[in-house]
Amino acid sequence: MSRHFRTHTTLRLTFPSSSGGLAITRLPFSSTSSKLLLQQLSSTSPAAAATAVTITTSSPARNLQRARASAAEQGMEEQGKAAVGWAARDDSGVLSPYSFSRRAQKDDDVTIKVLYCGICHTDLHIVKNDWGNAMYPVVPGHEIVGVVTGVGAGVTKFKAGDTVGVGYFVASCRGCEPLELPAYAIVPGGKGITGNCVGGIRDCQAMLDFAGEHGITAEVEVIKMDYVNTAMERLEKNDVRYRFVIDVAGSSLAGSSDAKI
Repeated sequence: MSRHFRTHTTLRLTFPSSSGGLAITRLPFSSTSSKLLLQQLSSTSPAAAATAVTITTSSPARNLQRARASAAEQGMEEQGKAAVGWAARDDSGVLSPYSFSRRAQKDDDVTIKVLYCGICHTDLHIVKNDWGNAMYPVVPGHEIVGVVTGVGAGVTKFKAGDTVGVGYFVASCRGCEPLELPAYAIVPGGKGITGNCVGGIRDCQAMLDFAGEHGITAEVEVIKMDYVNTAMERLEKNDVRYRFVIDVAGSSLAGSSDAKI
């Protein structure tokens, strides 16, 4: 079956930084809105005008090929540690056990044991290829909390035993600049509305303080990993209340220290 991948065209901008050096950023260049943004930057904030502009194109498929080629050249696939997770193989989004190999730890790597990791509607979009850029097999799960089990020789900020959190941007095509920003992040004077329709941050904090003072704990529903597809269906139907936990322990992946979702 043939599969089509979206091509991502990005605009690379070089801005003067406060230190006198140059700060590099990128933004999507797929529509007229990006051109209008450049005009707005130049007219409303001359100091922020880009001093250099280049256009590059890439696709998820090409980036994956680059990463695999680089890994093969360095022998990382052969040196990697065996791991297992639950992956979708196609846009049905059905998850099943999947064995793969993690590359060997490098000097600038931090290796962690995943204790908890989030699942939200983003994962539903990814496993079902709703955005047209899924690269199967896909092991969903992001926003991780774990414990450091090892660090490379060049790592100074972390050590074994540290509890750490990992954000949702952890992938790389190995060819991008260190910093990538969407267009809306650099619009001068941009404003946004955030929060909860039933209360703000102060209300939420008051609730948490009250629960802590009176020993009130969260209501938790635990589902075994073997029933993860049922859990994903319930998530899609909004049939989830309070804490909804998918438990790897006791499932067909039990005993694997590298189980992941």
